[in-house]
Amino acid sequence: MPNWILNSTPIIVLARMNLDRLITQLSDEIMIPEEVMEEINAGPKDDPAILWLKQNGLNYVKPPIPLSTSIAAWDLGKGETAVLNWGYQNRTWEVVVDDKAARKCAKVLGINYLGTIGIIVRAKKHGLIEQAKPLLQELPKYGFYIDSLTTNKAIHLAGEGE
Repeated sequence: MPNWILNSTPIIVLARMNLDRLITQLSDEIMIPEEVMEEINAGPKDDPAILWLKQNGLNYVKPPIPLSTSIAAWDLGKGETAVLNWGYQNRTWEVVVDDKAARKCAKVLGINYLGTIGIIVRAKKHGLIEQAKPLLQELPKYGFYIDSLTTNKAIHLAGEGE
């Protein structure tokens, strides 16, 4: 299984869906940059992601590392920058990001990446969830907006397409 460097959106969405267990079930090791923890903690105090961080996530938080100029040049958000910086400097790890610009940066710089949708698809393939389709269709309910084409593609990748 891969090692993951997590951004805030996958943690927030999976925690809200009560699927935060997938984070540790689908990876050998996880790491959360301190900047990501700060972003999550800035949210509503009753957000499930904050509770997950307090109960489990604090064990995985790492302090900032020197910023690579290759990452800084992308001018991304604080969390995305930290996640990609760690991924750029630790090439055997996968970054878990949903932001479109961050994913483009990862692709251009050759950083392995996936997102919340990829975690759900992997969970189905590993038998950790019974069905991916209803979860993928419910993502907008949890603040994750996904178009129908992407939803259908993910459903197909999970082996549940018509």
